[in-house]
Amino acid sequence: MHQFFRVTPLALAIAVASPCVARAQLLGGGAKINIGAGATFPTGDFGSFNNTGYNLAGGINLFQTGIPIGARIEGMYNSFSSSGGFGGTTVSGGVTANVTYDIPIGALPGLTTLYGIGGIGYYHTNDPSSLIGAVDAVGWNIGAGIRFPLTGFSAYIESRYHRISNADASYFPVTFGLMF
Repeated sequence: MHQFFRVTPLALAIAVASPCVARAQLLGGGAKINIGAGATFPTGDFGSFNNTGYNLAGGINLFQTGIPIGARIEGMYNSFSSSGGFGGTTVSGGVTANVTYDIPIGALPGLTTLYGIGGIGYYHTNDPSSLIGAVDAVGWNIGAGIRFPLTGFSAYIESRYHRISNADASYFPVTFGLMF
């Protein structure tokens, strides 16, 4: 009986791990770089003190062929002109770690794909128009996009809502980008 408790966990680990390793070898996977830019719309109280601005983004997308779930690690920069006579420029940037979920449109892989994206990140916001000033804080984001293939790369359009804790800042960038 004592040996049963030693062998059973090992046998279960091998039984679970073997198909996963074999599947990863058969399916393959990879990484793609994304770059993007677009308009950013401030919301809530943050929108009361800031005008529509612009965003720049770049990251790496990790995927496993044949599996709809992937990951994106991304850096971003958002800039807004202050409204209400405060002057100055508000900036917000950071690094996020996101999960993506692909929903293919059509029967063939590689065609136009809808996707959801969301995750957490570390943000830096400098808002001279408010009492907050410069803040480093954790935040979260959630959104959706559409990706369509081109020759040798793909293009995407997405929008995500970003909420930054302890900074009372929220905004949603609409980004057009390329993935290669």
